[in-house]
Amino acid sequence: MEEVQQLEKILREKGLTEEQVKAGVKYYLNFCKRHDLNLAKSVKMIVQMVKGMREYYEKTS
Repeated sequence: MEEVQQLEKILREKGLTEEQVKAGVKYYLNFCKRHDLNLAKSVKMIVQMVKGMREYYEKTS
């Protein structure tokens, strides 16, 4: 679980909210870990996904 704590810390540093951090950890455990993606690649994917969702939300609201 040390990876999860490290992931949470990195995601917070990247500016994600607590809700987004929880979703990112869930995504990491359910997808990234199963496909043997390293932590750096996982962080990059999660941050890109959240930024994409933010941009889409801002455009549609």
